[in-house]
Amino acid sequence: MKHTPPPWRVTEKQHPTLSSIVQFRIDSPTRALMFLGEVWNKERPDDPTPLEEVRANFTLASCAPDLLEALEWIVANASSRRWNACREKARAALAKVPS
Repeated sequence: MKHTPPPWRVTEKQHPTLSSIVQFRIDSPTRALMFLGEVWNKERPDDPTPLEEVRANFTLASCAPDLLEALEWIVANASSRRWNACREKARAALAKVPS
């Protein structure tokens, strides 16, 4: 699978003219704009998604390349004698995931 290499980072900003809109995107050093995603409107009563949840979703998505790399590495290296290294690789990836 070919994808933009990490690191990916989340940015959020207020909409330039609508103060009730918060925009989220995922950027990479090699791409100016990876993903302009969910736009959260804090004044929409029909959208019950809290801002913190939207932010957490984008943060989790930004961890995707590291999680993919860790899982691929584990699959390739999981054996009884390398299990500790596999666990450490998985822990490093999971540490990037918001709790």
